Amino acid sequence: MKRKTLLSILILLVCAVPAALRFPAPAYADVGPKPSVRIEFQELPDEPCWGTLLSKEERSGPWTAWEEGDEPHDEEEAPIWTAFASYADADGYHFLKWVSRVDASGRLNWEYLPPSTFKILLYFPESGSYAVSGSLHRYAMHSYYTVAPVSADGGALSASLSYPYASSLEALLWRIVLTILIEIAAAVPFGLSTKRLLLLLIGVNLVTQILLNASLALISYLNGSFAFVAAYLLLEAAVFGLEAMIYTRWLSPLGRKPVSNGRAIAYAAAANGASFVCGFLMAFWFPAFF
Repeated sequence: MKRKTLLSILILLVCAVPAALRFPAPAYADVGPKPSVRIEFQELPDEPCWGTLLSKEERSGPWTAWEEGDEPHDEEEAPIWTAFASYADADGYHFLKWVSRVDASGRLNWEYLPPSTFKILLYFPESGSYAVSGSLHRYAMHSYYTVAPVSADGGALSASLSYPYASSLEALLWRIVLTILIEIAAAVPFGLSTKRLLLLLIGVNLVTQILLNASLALISYLNGSFAFVAAYLLLEAAVFGLEAMIYTRWLSPLGRKPVSNGRAIAYAAAANGASFVCGFLMAFWFPAFF
């Protein structure tokens, strides 16, 4: 029976990640995180510069291709719209009536449902020149690109992927370490503080927390925070079940005194509950780590 239960938990863990990767973020009156494209320019000419993303498709979310007679809400943007609408892309990409001034910030951030396949197009009103990239793609929930220095004469833009993998990995390692410390601290009130038991708890938590946090990081990378929360609940429940099975089997043989199944399960519940609550609190207090 124990083997069947353990097998069921392992199957749940294996199935949870691909299910969560396909999990659509729920939308209530369009509430919730949406995909974004965030572009940083290493160097721009010292003159006004406007940017947009040309779309391979004629629609992306609420954004639609420009048609004759469309006008912006802001009069300042009218000549910019005209310039972007008159640009004839060699591959037939579309102007979706979204523009942003980029010379002051050095960034072009389309935060709400940008096109999935696009080109970066810059326009310099003073010279009337354009600079355009090759075809690019949204590759994550929040896709980052860095563009090499741009010539004052326009021309071709060279864009490279620049997702902050290093900081994401650092945050992942901190989450794993803090979670293990919380769960080890929770072992003391349950009398599970002998060297052999602590080594068992550290080993089990190291494996389960690496699997849990790595899976959640992947889900957040691809699908955003709503899918992260849904997967967190599912995976945390699976981890609790797996740890409870291991503890009921191994705490007594490795301990100085017998450990009842009830105490082993209670510890698994308390430790995972504490790390779960602390994880959610940290997500609000230190969002950079999630």
